[in-house]
Amino acid sequence: MPARPSACSAPTAPANPLLCFGALTTGFGLLIAAFGKIPEVARGIAMFATLIVVMPGGARVSTLVFPAWVQQATMVVPTRWAITGLDAVAWRGLGLPESMPAMTALPGFAALFMARAVWRFQNAPA
Repeated sequence: MPARPSACSAPTAPANPLLCFGALTTGFGLLIAAFGKIPEVARGIAMFATLIVVMPGGARVSTLVFPAWVQQATMVVPTRWAITGLDAVAWRGLGLPESMPAMTALPGFAALFMARAVWRFQNAPA
């Protein structure tokens, strides 16, 4: 019988990538709000953008089924890092060192999104 991965390396391990994903989601929301001035427009942008990043990021279909070149190309998609970090701690039972690349990339994307949103808010036409 094959060995089954442990649930987690520590009970609080999933909290680390989840907090980083929360920061990413906040930045993404601010970016959408910066471009969609009214709720209807923001809602449309949010649905479109979410659908675009979910598939290549591995949230819909595992990235393992993609060809190698697509797997490499999806490294620029924030959801890929979120899925990778959560997979490391929740399914494979790995710890902080193994999930650190994802926990570094997600706040990086969040900072990028927030900086772009702040710039847009400051430079938006009245």
